[in-house]
Amino acid sequence: MATIIYQRKPLFDSSMVEMNEWDWKLFPETEAFLSGQIRSYLDGNRYAEMVRGEIENITSTRFIDWVDSLEIPDNIVSDQDLLRLGYVKASVISATGDVYVHDGGTFFPIVLRPDMEYRLSLKVDDLAHFLAANHLSHRTLGEKNAPLRSAELNREGSYSFQAVERRGSGPFDLHEATDISEYSAALNLLSSRKRTFDDDVNGLKDLNDMITGFADSLSPPRLADAFFRAERNYWQTKNKAGKVQFKRQELLGLGWANHDHHTYRCSRENFGDIISFFERMGLKRRERFFAGPQAGWGAQVMEHPVSGQVVFADVDLGPEEGHTDLVGRKLEPLEKLGTVGLWVSLHGESVLGSGMHHLAVRSEFMGMRAELKTRNVSSMAPFSDFDFLKQSFTEAEHWFPPKERVERLLGAGYVTDVQASRFMEHGAIGSHLEIVQRNRGFKGFNQDSVSAVIRMTDPDRRSGIGA
Repeated sequence: MATIIYQRKPLFDSSMVEMNEWDWKLFPETEAFLSGQIRSYLDGNRYAEMVRGEIENITSTRFIDWVDSLEIPDNIVSDQDLLRLGYVKASVISATGDVYVHDGGTFFPIVLRPDMEYRLSLKVDDLAHFLAANHLSHRTLGEKNAPLRSAELNREGSYSFQAVERRGSGPFDLHEATDISEYSAALNLLSSRKRTFDDDVNGLKDLNDMITGFADSLSPPRLADAFFRAERNYWQTKNKAGKVQFKRQELLGLGWANHDHHTYRCSRENFGDIISFFERMGLKRRERFFAGPQAGWGAQVMEHPVSGQVVFADVDLGPEEGHTDLVGRKLEPLEKLGTVGLWVSLHGESVLGSGMHHLAVRSEFMGMRAELKTRNVSSMAPFSDFDFLKQSFTEAEHWFPPKERVERLLGAGYVTDVQASRFMEHGAIGSHLEIVQRNRGFKGFNQDSVSAVIRMTDPDRRSGIGA
């Protein structure tokens, strides 16, 4: 792989902003340009075209969502063309050309090369596993658990095709691997950490202490990568839809490199501490959701500016709390639990025992829903169905909450005897897989639709078994 040292400019500041200050735009011309460039590249590399077909047919995902970066000759497109398409030139020291990134959309980086070479990089979770799954024995650059590993899969003329694995590196970071043992230890510890505690406050303290223990030896992007890898694996153990789709993607050794966002449900009492916890790993606050005085919930979107993980953290809110700083103060309990608060009270904080409410993955929307249905995984009605954004949950995984949690809710008057009995006998809505398709580079969320699906995933909703 070419030696490129890349430092991306900060995408966000840490101040709270209203959603309308994050006006995520549509870039149809940029999408058309990139689709055309990929098509042109695939016409020049038959092996990459074969891999594209396998990915799309076997996994019901789109090849474009697995592209890590594309390098093209600078006589194909000018820097002015890329600037017009919304790209900006990054500060790099590059052996291959100038790097351009698109912070306003979901588009991959472009490298303009002064020669006539092309290179497309495919992103995968684990490079060694990808090579083994596809019966390949190519030389790998980079050590196991290094920030960046790559392998050239084939070359046809001037068209090079490679796979890359990133563990906390940005689009073109290439660092000397000096923290592999520390990263490996963090990943192992986070994957096997204790998640169930008598008191969630003690659990959060234990998690914070664990993160603090690695803060001096791991950079925030590396720590975040280890954390979210462990989180996806834990969520998957509790979600049938996740197991089924992961198996489809693992047939090609791709893993969850197509993740879109990670959703955490939070209690009011611990919301500020949980956001601060994510910030300690380098995530920055993006838009904040407030669905209106009657909706009863809000959310903070966060993104890591280097490694790109996105978090959607939701919480119960009172009617007057939509325009206040939710992180800088303690949120006192409300008289009545909303959808998010009831879920957390039944199952626990998402960063602890319950795990994520859902993992969202990029997909070919209709195809994934249809193929999962043939595998006995049904989907709920789409809650976003626009040209630029399609979203749907798989049917809920039902969990049986611990008896002591239900009794605590009953004793506090938050649930009735009938509700408590139903939770104990039939369980309550637990987790989902979210199927997402983003078009035209749209990077945001549809607030009205998210509000509707929050209501649809209330643990006390009477549809399905025990819902």
